[in-house]
Amino acid sequence: MDGVGALVAGALRLDPAAFTAIASDPAGVRIAALVLIGSGLSHVLGQSVALVANRVPPWRFVLSIALGAAIFAASVGVWAGALGVAGAVAFDRPTPFAQVVAIVGLAHAPRLFGFVALTPYFGAGIGAALTVWTFLALAVGARATFGFSLTEALFALGAAWLVTELLARTVGRPVVAATRRIRERVAGRPGADGTERRR
Repeated sequence: MDGVGALVAGALRLDPAAFTAIASDPAGVRIAALVLIGSGLSHVLGQSVALVANRVPPWRFVLSIALGAAIFAASVGVWAGALGVAGAVAFDRPTPFAQVVAIVGLAHAPRLFGFVALTPYFGAGIGAALTVWTFLALAVGARATFGFSLTEALFALGAAWLVTELLARTVGRPVVAATRRIRERVAGRPGADGTERRR
């Protein structure tokens, strides 16, 4: 399977061959990074209603979108690390981190359609569908890369999600708060980036 387009198309079709190919591709991490950047930009655009509603200046809008995409990619990287640990600890199947990043990054190909969440009335439903599509791609990728059964793949993904949630609510809490403050400062006013301030 040659080319970024072919790999992305394969991931969207939930084709295991696409994930096997990117896992063995020396440029797998770079390809995954491209997919994540595009997915991050699209995802943030889909959540940019608050920026428009708050009449954020154009330069702040562009900067907020870029920052949001970078944060999205970083969060996926943390998720990939959690999945790699879950696979190694729970099933004794250690996998090179680069391969895990490549798989998780490619599995986020459905998020390239994140901008569609701006669609009136149907945005929330579309966003939920993209989340399910991404999760299915992750399950296919995990099975292809780790050699998991379906049950093992679902368990590993659940464990990875739980680890990231625990990190965000414990040691990662200051990081989450700092990230929110940076996004608000870039947007120019509290809450203008679409996030809600916790009380």
